[in-house]
Amino acid sequence: MPLVLVHHAKPFSTTSLLIQRVFFIEALIYTTQVLLQLRTYLEYPTSPQIWENYKGDLCNIPSSLHASIKCDGSSVTELKIMGDKGVVMVDKFNGFAVTNQTLSMIFSIDSFVTTLTRLSLLQVLDMSLNFLYGSIPPRIVAMVELHTLTLDGNYLNNTMPDWFESLSNLSVLSLKNNHLKGSFPSSLCKIKSLAAISLSQNELSGGLPDLTALSRLHVLDLRENHLDSELPLMPKAVVTILLSKNSFSGEIPIEFGELGQLQHLDLLSNQLSEMPPPALFSLPNISYLNLATNDLSGSFPQKVECGTKLGFVDISSNKLDGELPSCLASTSGKRVVKYDGNCLFVNSQHLRQGPYCKEGRNKFWKWQIVVGVSMIIVIALTLSAFGVFFYRKYHSMEMYGHDMLPKVAQDNSTTGVSSEFLASVSKLENGSYVMIQCVTLSKKCPKKNVKARLDLLSKLRHPNLVSLLGHCIDGDEQDDSSGLKLHLIYEYMPNDNFRTYLSEFSSDKILIWSDRLAILIGVAKAVHFLHTRVIPGCFRNQLKTNNILLDEHHIPKLSDYGMSMIVKEIEYLEAKGENPKSCQRENLEDDVYNFGLILYESLVGPIASEKGKIFFLDEKVLSNEIKCCEPQASFDSQDGRRGIVDPVVLTTSCQESLSIAISITTKCISADSSSRPSFEDVLWNLQYATQVQATADAEQKSDSAS
Repeated sequence: MPLVLVHHAKPFSTTSLLIQRVFFIEALIYTTQVLLQLRTYLEYPTSPQIWENYKGDLCNIPSSLHASIKCDGSSVTELKIMGDKGVVMVDKFNGFAVTNQTLSMIFSIDSFVTTLTRLSLLQVLDMSLNFLYGSIPPRIVAMVELHTLTLDGNYLNNTMPDWFESLSNLSVLSLKNNHLKGSFPSSLCKIKSLAAISLSQNELSGGLPDLTALSRLHVLDLRENHLDSELPLMPKAVVTILLSKNSFSGEIPIEFGELGQLQHLDLLSNQLSEMPPPALFSLPNISYLNLATNDLSGSFPQKVECGTKLGFVDISSNKLDGELPSCLASTSGKRVVKYDGNCLFVNSQHLRQGPYCKEGRNKFWKWQIVVGVSMIIVIALTLSAFGVFFYRKYHSMEMYGHDMLPKVAQDNSTTGVSSEFLASVSKLENGSYVMIQCVTLSKKCPKKNVKARLDLLSKLRHPNLVSLLGHCIDGDEQDDSSGLKLHLIYEYMPNDNFRTYLSEFSSDKILIWSDRLAILIGVAKAVHFLHTRVIPGCFRNQLKTNNILLDEHHIPKLSDYGMSMIVKEIEYLEAKGENPKSCQRENLEDDVYNFGLILYESLVGPIASEKGKIFFLDEKVLSNEIKCCEPQASFDSQDGRRGIVDPVVLTTSCQESLSIAISITTKCISADSSSRPSFEDVLWNLQYATQVQATADAEQKSDSAS
């Protein structure tokens, strides 16, 4: 009897869909259990706290700065959980748990990673600042889909593993600021997809292998380790090489002069010798070159050219001699060059000799002894004749006149400080540069109180604050007419201020949106530090774009902060007895508002007045402008944004990142001060906007590549 086929296609299809649906639900339940288990292993950080009570699919939960999940179907592809203990590190970590500072002694990194491997399709993993400790388990190589692995700021210790070749899709590896020992893992050289390697601030030693096989490598960051080999050859595509504060020796390979994409080379504080390749200075994209504090020696060739983008060069504290190339000796102000501590000539004039000069080396030590003894005698006679006070008052200012550079910046103050603000750049006898700011207090302030607050400010250290290195106070507090004159000595910032990079007249410096966000985040971190980590809190911090300076790495640093600490609190809190809490609240709101104006200028660019100066619209004018321009020029619509937002921002930002920034800007400059956000909220939103923008940029790059 022949087989008769019965049409059961429809019922079978329905059954198949039901089975698939069941499997999908089970997979979601499984994924949720894994994520909650990971949170348990991390001992319940606050960032993913919302997961526990979330009733829906965790793959659909809103992302935040410190915790995010992205999925493909029911499978997690991206996972970020950042710890909430800040960046406070244990001074002497010995590999074991430290109460209230690391995860507890019951934590097992092996169990934690084993649970992570159950997310088999995970591509991006960021577990920074979670105070993980122990060795990196080999089990992590089971996560073969990983292309980004970030474990910065933990307590990972013992020997650096060398089994990374199994992670064949890895593009970014970042293990910065841990306690990893041993040598650089040669297995990384087998991963052709690697674009960024960041292993700085560890305890790695030994040498580096030839890295030319990493054809896609753009960033190599191995700062502050103990690496001591000769410099290896680098891939042609490398953009950033950061190898400072190691013990690299030998010559800088001549092949470095062929790295056409190289922009940033930092070899500070190593043991490199011989003459650097002259072609380094003329690379087409090089902008930052730091070769200071090595053993470089020899004379420059007769003709050395400098690349058009080269903005900072430091060859100080070496053994170089001969004539300094003209492109490095120029004082046009377009390029900052440091060259002290060598035996160099500039325009046939001998500079201050370093300790290794070939000329008269045998006479040098005799001369040094004679001069040293003479100086002791002269100083002793001077102190005995005129007194210590006279010496400090009138001779401490001699350093201000040494080798003044032509670059001068002026500003107008808005606190109780006069408009006399001269920030000049000076070179000290040791070859270092400083900025000197002269300020006259417009009202009488007790000298001892001013000094106490200056002493406090000089102790503040933050990566995004211009450090106050010293100060001198002139004037008699008994003289009501003259007031006090302050001479404030700050660290030198070579790359101008934030406003110049936003101006339409500086098109060669214009910053794209992601770069602006990075600067804004740095400043927000600095202000949050001044508000929360200083006692008493430091408010009214002169927040404006021309007080945001950029260092040689283009890292933003806030200047001119703390003037209110010198004047406002002294005059009002002490003299008039105002409520400190009320004053603190008003000052806090003032900083938030002014930072909102910085955000606004970052979005729309500076506006030129009839007098040609750059200024911001105040809150009332700003509100009227936005209202009068609706709906055509409103932040609320894409068409409106085209009429307001800087075209550079529009063309380099994604809509979601831009919307986040506009939202927090609007809140900061709200007329209702009670509705303005805290600086913590501002920082969170900016970092979230950065994360969103980075994801969009990565997706765009992937689409372009495909």
